[in-house]
Amino acid sequence: LETIVKSGRVDGELTVRLLDNSDTEIASTVLSNDALPDAVQGSQNLVLTLGSDIGTSKALLSRREKAGQETIHGQIEDATSMPERWLAYDGVSLVLMPASEAGLVPSMSDEQISALAQWVRMGGRLLLSSGASSQEMIGNDGRLAQFAPGEFDRVMMQRQSNGLESFAGATRRSLSSYVADGELSFRFPMVSLKDVKGNVLVSEGIGGERSPMIIRSSFGLGHVIFVATDIDQPPMSLWVDGRQSILDKLLDEALGETRREENDSQFANLTQIGFNDLTGQLRAAMDQFPGVRLVPFSWIAILVGLYIILIGPVDYFMLRRLQSRFSLTWITFP
Repeated sequence: LETIVKSGRVDGELTVRLLDNSDTEIASTVLSNDALPDAVQGSQNLVLTLGSDIGTSKALLSRREKAGQETIHGQIEDATSMPERWLAYDGVSLVLMPASEAGLVPSMSDEQISALAQWVRMGGRLLLSSGASSQEMIGNDGRLAQFAPGEFDRVMMQRQSNGLESFAGATRRSLSSYVADGELSFRFPMVSLKDVKGNVLVSEGIGGERSPMIIRSSFGLGHVIFVATDIDQPPMSLWVDGRQSILDKLLDEALGETRREENDSQFANLTQIGFNDLTGQLRAAMDQFPGVRLVPFSWIAILVGLYIILIGPVDYFMLRRLQSRFSLTWITFP
């Protein structure tokens, strides 16, 4: 018999009672704090990697944490260890899933995928990468198609990496310098999506043939950051310093700790400082209307001044020219 419990105090005890149908106690036991697994505290972020390691632990070590906050990392390599109920993810801040053929996805049950999807829909955060095996993973009948920020088009061999290299910043070696064995030139698998919905953080390609590489999209009350190539496979896995730099930025983006530019959102500072709860962030997001421009206060002041002149001196001199019939102001004033 398995059940999900959420403890209160970190140093508290857990009392387990077995009751029959009439609520009569059959047996009971008290588990001390030493007998329980280490708890995830409210000041800690738990980042969970499903499948092969993509350098998350190393990236987390280099992160600058807020005062009193700590980020810890866990990894699940066996699909049988994954939960089948979304409540089991309640203490998790972010899930990373490299959806390559070497990962967990082919072995995951429908219940496990549904549990993950429900958790993200309830406000969870997922970082998903998919490249060479994207047709099986996020295609029309793909097991992870619901997480994709667009409709699967095809898997192409990308020969440009300027977008990723620019996003990673200065590195000791460029991604394009890694040429796979048997290849004459640099290239890597990249999935092409149609009707992309979300914020494109990185695009790759040349001119009009550029395709979204990293997209952040909404999924219910949560969000998904989708990387259109395999982070855990060559050449990305060989590009150690560059991949770590990308992971650093994606972790900050996923955990909601990036400092957005002022022109990105008029509520940028408000959502980072004033609204740490989900309700407040949702209300702030609902107050943003795409395509609506705010009227500058200077225009408001000028129009108010013109209005005062119009209903005052202009109205007076106009009525004075009409042989001082000031009673007409009941018509001209409105």
